[in-house]
Amino acid sequence: MMKRRTFSLLAVAALVAGCMQTQEVDSNVASTLFVQEVVATTSVTRKNTALPKQQILNTVEAKSLAVLQAANPKGYRPVKVNVNIDNFYIANPGAGALLGSTMSTVHTTVEVVDLETNSTIKDGLSVIGSTEARPTIFGAAAIQEAAKEVDIIASDLAQNLKIAIYGE
Repeated sequence: MMKRRTFSLLAVAALVAGCMQTQEVDSNVASTLFVQEVVATTSVTRKNTALPKQQILNTVEAKSLAVLQAANPKGYRPVKVNVNIDNFYIANPGAGALLGSTMSTVHTTVEVVDLETNSTIKDGLSVIGSTEARPTIFGAAAIQEAAKEVDIIASDLAQNLKIAIYGE
């Protein structure tokens, strides 16, 4: 019961934090940036995950690059965005029905690097991607297959990365 309550509190905190993403890069600097590359890594050490870690990294890279390049196509300063996945949870219907863990999340630490000078523009950005909260057993029924859950959290992460770098 304690684990369930702790997880529920963490899920709510992640949801609230995800909704409150703010711009972390100075807007004058951000207006010059054009994201040429996104590199995703992970510090997650567990071996058993819902999907292979590389598949998760590839999805995060692809979704983030597409959103960030579209965010400021007139930027003239080429940058790379390093996204380290610190933690992730991919919900599954069985655990959701039994434990109430129906929200998938990804927690990252982000660095923006100037590609011409290799200098860090901004680092230590904390950015989260998540699905909507889906409480109760009916929420568990709304959980998608693992690849779709990763697609949803990677898309949300990409939008929050856009806000962290470029603002709304």
